[in-house]
Amino acid sequence: MLGALVAMAVGFGAVLWLTRSGDDDTRDTASTDAGGDTPDDTGALDTGAPDASPVTVPVTTPAATVEPVPVTTIPLTLPGTVAPTDPPPPTTEAPIPVAVPADAVPYADPAGWSLAVAPGWRFEQTPTFTGWFTGTGSDGFQDNVNVVLEDLPRAMDLATYVDAAVALIQGQAPDAVITDRQRVVGPDGVEVELVSWTGTLPGLPTLAFVQAMTITDTRAYVATFTSEPARIADLALAFGQYLATVRAA
Repeated sequence: MLGALVAMAVGFGAVLWLTRSGDDDTRDTASTDAGGDTPDDTGALDTGAPDASPVTVPVTTPAATVEPVPVTTIPLTLPGTVAPTDPPPPTTEAPIPVAVPADAVPYADPAGWSLAVAPGWRFEQTPTFTGWFTGTGSDGFQDNVNVVLEDLPRAMDLATYVDAAVALIQGQAPDAVITDRQRVVGPDGVEVELVSWTGTLPGLPTLAFVQAMTITDTRAYVATFTSEPARIADLALAFGQYLATVRAA
């Protein structure tokens, strides 16, 4: 299903809200089905090709040094049919040139992706999750960044992928509001679409997201920053600069 891993990226951040409980000093441990020992799970695409195996969203659980606490996985696999939506049309303007932030620290993952991250982000990794807690959260939610990959059944342009991803987001979160969408291009010539939105996923509070999406001929790469609506306006621009560095590696 085209763009299904976008919802999976949302799932990573949303499930963190359930597992962290706003406590920076307490870490939960759980086992999840994330498609193996690497964080680069793939989703099924709905582009005319046969459906792939359904995607199961892993529970985001940083490595623990305390007694494990059981966590229930929230399934966020998207339905096969999405209600018609009218997302804002993509911009027809030239991509906005962006630079890599001067303080960025490069990270390259063995799964085949890279991201330039802020030095203050706290890295977390388990067999099923790789991501960062950004230190900008509240007592109720720990803001975080994660990256997921999606295998594509055929080559397509970035606009096609993002259009489908936005439709799936609005299908899963009926109250979703796309607040911004813009195309940027890095110094290396790679184009990335930044999509900002707020919405309520089933069983979760209303959250806010900034997602950076880029593709190659065979894969989509989606970096997601998850936060709360009250502070996303102050963070979206700064964090978007880091998300826009997501690349194939």
